[in-house]
Amino acid sequence: MRKRLTRPVVVVLSVIVAISALVGISVYQPGNVTQPEPTSDVLCQPVVPPDIDFTALNDVYQIILSNSVYQSKATDPALLLKGAMKTIFGFVGVKESDIPQEYVAMVDQQIAAGRVDFGVIQQVYDKLSNDPRYSVLNNPERKEDIFESAVNGIIKALGDPFAAYTRAEAYKSGVSDSSGKYEGIGVSTREENNDIIVGTVFSGSPAEKAGMKAGDVILKVDGKSIYGCSTHALTQKIRGQAGTVVVITVRHLNGKLEDLPITRGQIRQNVVSSCPGADLPDGRGNSTRDLPLDCPLVDRDGNFVQGILYIKMNEFTEQVPKDFGAILQSVPRQNYTKGIIIDLRGNPGGMVKSLQETLDYFMGPDEVMFIQETASGLQIRMTYDRFDLARGVPVVLLVGRDPQQKPGSADNSYSASEVFAGAMRDNHLAVIVGESATGGKGTINTTFPIRKGEYGALYLAIGLWKTPSGEFIERIDTDGDGYKETGGLTPDVLVEWTDEDYVKFSRNPLWDPVLYKAIDILYGN
Repeated sequence: MRKRLTRPVVVVLSVIVAISALVGISVYQPGNVTQPEPTSDVLCQPVVPPDIDFTALNDVYQIILSNSVYQSKATDPALLLKGAMKTIFGFVGVKESDIPQEYVAMVDQQIAAGRVDFGVIQQVYDKLSNDPRYSVLNNPERKEDIFESAVNGIIKALGDPFAAYTRAEAYKSGVSDSSGKYEGIGVSTREENNDIIVGTVFSGSPAEKAGMKAGDVILKVDGKSIYGCSTHALTQKIRGQAGTVVVITVRHLNGKLEDLPITRGQIRQNVVSSCPGADLPDGRGNSTRDLPLDCPLVDRDGNFVQGILYIKMNEFTEQVPKDFGAILQSVPRQNYTKGIIIDLRGNPGGMVKSLQETLDYFMGPDEVMFIQETASGLQIRMTYDRFDLARGVPVVLLVGRDPQQKPGSADNSYSASEVFAGAMRDNHLAVIVGESATGGKGTINTTFPIRKGEYGALYLAIGLWKTPSGEFIERIDTDGDGYKETGGLTPDVLVEWTDEDYVKFSRNPLWDPVLYKAIDILYGN
């Protein structure tokens, strides 16, 4: 299990379905133009859901009791069991006040006995599924839905704001890996008009070398139709051991059909880009390739910017510190005499170790990165010291929404990116610029498999983090109106878009008032 400071973007499962970023395969719905009719020669056979044993909810509770930082509620099983019941009946359209008394009595008896057994949900399901009003529940798919509803009800009652449940198929497919590397072909895709379209072909990837292009329509894998494939089933078919070959049939934009033999390899996703650029490790191309803006940089008047190094970080994966260091070592210091702009907009967070190693380029051995509070209440002041490649360099950090936001990416800066900004701010190493406060995720999360992943996994807060000055940035609804009024890091410099900015952005999607303000600050304007 890796510790993660991340918004589970939101939720882990929704990210997987939205962009399927690692091999990029979307759920297929049959179309009437490019996809063949179903035959026996199909890649994905119908998946039979597993028979659910509701006593696995006791495993869920033990995971929460042993690890959750929200111990005041984690130690109240009656509260969590009632939460499960409420959500189950919500799934079938019954309000909490209208739950039949016979079902309420089942739970109350468990609570009165003094030893709560979450397996009572099995009795609830059996009774519901045999009730003519809810007979639709009497099949494996709906039984799995009821299990998921129960887990989500437990999570809601716990009050862990970013906790999430991932079903077994999604968890076992490994799509939520946070290392930034995997073995496959190196593409992302999107679903469009019932076709699966190649969205991005990663630089230097096996797919690129084989001739796969953005816009290609995927038709077959190893000669078999992808008709009926789920996202995760197709992911597993395309992934595989490095050195093995998969043949993918595509239709190019010009209408040509082509079988592409692709030798799988280790894919390292580029989540760091820069201007000026540098060659990234492992032959993954130049860091300018995936830039969200033009290079060289220009200011709001269209003048070329000199003396500034711009670095964009999309997420804190395992590879980030190496890529960040490669950029700092390769770009001559005279190329950023004014300073560095680090763009964390739309960054959902990531791995704690990656965060620490990246911060270390700027911080000294006695400077606190963040304060971690464990489930037991112990507070640990986190420091780290190995490198000092950028110590003393003026820095401006950009936080908030990303104006170039891609589908499936975060709508703000969250978690590890907030830790990064808070550490730099509290140690007086950077000026923070943005349109509004950051997302406000103050928890450290880890994913726990349920019964070795056979029942999915639980993404759970195991600790809280605070900035070096002790600020807890979790967003909180103070008056119960559903809107979280407080929390998040407030930028040192707030940038408000004007009507003129919106007009210019409509004409030029690279128009970026927040970036222009950062340039002004480093130029002393």
